[in-house]
Amino acid sequence: MNAIRFLKTLALVVFAMASHASVSAAPVTYWFSGVVDDFANASNAAPAGVTVGTPFVGQISYDPTDVWYAYTNSSDDGGFASQYEYTNAATFTFTLYIGGHTITNTALPGRSGLIGLENNVSERDYYYAESSSALRMHGTNLVTAPNQSSMGLSLLDPNSAALNSTALPLAAPVLSQFEEGGYFVLSARNSNGTKELFYIGGPVTEIRTNEIIQLEFRRINSSTAQLSWPLYANGYTLQATTDVASPNWQTVGTPVVNTATERTVSVSTVGPQRFYRLKK
Repeated sequence: MNAIRFLKTLALVVFAMASHASVSAAPVTYWFSGVVDDFANASNAAPAGVTVGTPFVGQISYDPTDVWYAYTNSSDDGGFASQYEYTNAATFTFTLYIGGHTITNTALPGRSGLIGLENNVSERDYYYAESSSALRMHGTNLVTAPNQSSMGLSLLDPNSAALNSTALPLAAPVLSQFEEGGYFVLSARNSNGTKELFYIGGPVTEIRTNEIIQLEFRRINSSTAQLSWPLYANGYTLQATTDVASPNWQTVGTPVVNTATERTVSVSTVGPQRFYRLKK
């Protein structure tokens, strides 16, 4: 599935447009998760430690009252397509947690991101959320300017049953309503867009409105491993058991060490097998 597709590739005729949204609603926030199944790193610019099999968690949040520019188009293939653009990284946030890294959108070069919808265009429905083209990782540029980096989430329903209109959604998308499901892409290209620096993609397996916390495992040496979860996740306790069939979950006594982006705990890999979970 083509995960990120721009409206300019469609044969569209302008139907209506507005420079600002006129809705009054609470911010829309949702989380999604999945596992990388497509990875290419031609320039070695991809985040370290990320490859096929790496899990990811993302969060998207937008304020329906702060849309900078919105327009709706009719398509030569039938149906309508709308796009809602933001220029404020405080009212459109796109955050990714992957491989111990935190990647965020910015308002550079002038756009923080957008929400797009296509209803019954070529007899299918399409929803996508896209970041700006200047991502940051741990507060610094993900790639060297003027090279560009972006990320996007897309959902596709070939039966055109998922969307009733192309109005800006005031609730999170429902993954099960899109028959072909969802896909996430994080990628970077050179400044003129002619060369792909890296590409990371994977199917989205869950979308929900409450936070998704990914517990990650990293082997340090033959006897020690590190468990980690994102720094933003407050109030969680790491627990362990030796049996998941009849579990007796106990709090892991090893101190939690916070880094700039994660909460980490070192555990022994020697002895009986142990299973771990986060409990709140």
